[in-house]
Amino acid sequence: PWDNKLPGKVEDVVFVGESTRYTVRVSPTETLAIKISNASHQPALAPGEPVVLGFRSEDAGTLRATPDS
Repeated sequence: PWDNKLPGKVEDVVFVGESTRYTVRVSPTETLAIKISNASHQPALAPGEPVVLGFRSEDAGTLRATPDS
């Protein structure tokens, strides 16, 4: 059901109480932070593991970049 897919590689995994935060490298200069509820019963991913991030177009949004201060 995902109409957008983005390949990446897990760089970091942090267990934060009821969720797990993953840092996923999607290009040489870009990473995404992904938060998954531990109640989802998804198997934990390890650093270096290849992944495909999927999302629906209607769930996507844009953010305006701000210059560094």
